[in-house]
Amino acid sequence: MHFWKPILVTLLGIFGVSALLLHFFAELRELILFGLYSTCSHFLISFFPHEPALLYYAKFYSPLSIALVSTIGCCLAGLFDYWFLLPIVSHRSIRSKFERSRIFNRLITLFHKAPFWSLVVAGFSPIPFYPFKFMSITGGYPLWKYEAALIVGRTPRYFLLAWFGNVIQLPNWLILLLALLLIGFVVFRGFSGREKKPTIDAKAVDSP
Repeated sequence: MHFWKPILVTLLGIFGVSALLLHFFAELRELILFGLYSTCSHFLISFFPHEPALLYYAKFYSPLSIALVSTIGCCLAGLFDYWFLLPIVSHRSIRSKFERSRIFNRLITLFHKAPFWSLVVAGFSPIPFYPFKFMSITGGYPLWKYEAALIVGRTPRYFLLAWFGNVIQLPNWLILLLALLLIGFVVFRGFSGREKKPTIDAKAVDSP
């Protein structure tokens, strides 16, 4: 399928550039690895939490450096999300299911009243961001505006978190505990939200 080409190019580009940066800027190895993790942790609905890693690396680098690297990773992941999801949600059979949903249509209508600032507020606040990401892609919101909203919303959020991590210097065990709690929350939510498979009532099936 043709939409895999830009995705493959993006992934190869991310890892290729990271390898080059690690080679020529070995003294910034930890910051570069953090940037790579930031990108991966923002893909789709990521299993890996971003904030604990940010708080850890903020102990060694300036808040501005951490904020910029985090935002770059977030924006690169946004490109991947668009290129991966847009062909899928645009498929006629999948698109028709969304368009028949009253809830989806209401949410899209509300989102389009102020799409940019909805993304900015969601990007800055601790509320889950992936519903807004989904509405942006399914609602046809332009990619460049989506990326601009990420920069405006995410950069100050990451700067404040990095400043907090740099000043407070949280112990590693507490950061690890936070990461485990966030991963556990994602796993629990995934299992609890999974619909039960329908069972077949043997009495309702006619015997041959």
